[in-house]
Amino acid sequence: MLGRLFTLLGEVAWRTGRPEDRAAVHDQLLRLRATADRQNYDHAERARMEDLTRSVRAALTGRWTHDVSRRP
Repeated sequence: MLGRLFTLLGEVAWRTGRPEDRAAVHDQLLRLRATADRQNYDHAERARMEDLTRSVRAALTGRWTHDVSRRP
């Protein structure tokens, strides 16, 4: 479920243009990341959350390099 939330956040980030909206998305990313960090994920899931986090950050800066909806 958290993976889907990261994906959704990446989609919103990609379509968000106003700085104040990007700041709100970034704040949500920090909250979501904190939630993910508290989970008892194995190494593969943790790596996936890291990848999704990078994708959202890239989308926030207009550098979305790959599809965050990609699933292993």
